[in-house]
Amino acid sequence: MARFWRLLKSLTKLKWRLWPPPRRDVLLFFKTGADVIAPYFSSDDFQVLDLRESEVNISIALKCLLTRDMSAQNYARQFIIMAKPKLILTFIDNFPGFYRLKNEFPDIQFWLIQNGIRSHRGDVFGLLDKSSSNQLNKVDKMFVFGSAVGKKYLEYISGEVIVHGSFKNNFVSLKAPLKNSVAYISTYRPNQSRAFIVPESRPEAPITYEQIV
Repeated sequence: MARFWRLLKSLTKLKWRLWPPPRRDVLLFFKTGADVIAPYFSSDDFQVLDLRESEVNISIALKCLLTRDMSAQNYARQFIIMAKPKLILTFIDNFPGFYRLKNEFPDIQFWLIQNGIRSHRGDVFGLLDKSSSNQLNKVDKMFVFGSAVGKKYLEYISGEVIVHGSFKNNFVSLKAPLKNSVAYISTYRPNQSRAFIVPESRPEAPITYEQIV
């Protein structure tokens, strides 16, 4: 009974869309980064595919039901078929399912935008199987922070690497540098548990957020 009420509560929080998605040239895969990338496109050409269970398009859900595949991957597939975008891009660069879609839609441009520091443990390079051919994981362009991480992506994903830095940081205007100053750069998230273990710390000597903040 408790599981039923949790499911019912989740369903009532969802936004339900009745009509099929409109045809737009640009599709953002996941909502993350919409505030950063949307200004580059006209609102008439841009829309978001949100797979984070906050919105469900009933037309797409029915398509998934008819194909007997209710997975998020098939939901994305059916959405793309209906929306007919020319470009699909994502800031969620550690979601392996995105890299498999290029094989299904070869005529659509797929762009990956690096959105944070990437690693093996619990991250994209650990999720992708290095032993499999990178021909299974394809994009047209990868916008990455630097050439070193670009080479790392190429071990797992085929595509053109473009060193662009951070889209978010590139919005910030540069100021005259301060001499004899120290800058501390951290990926710490305020809403993260202080008991969270830093992924790159050694198993025999784990480091928690509480130790470094």
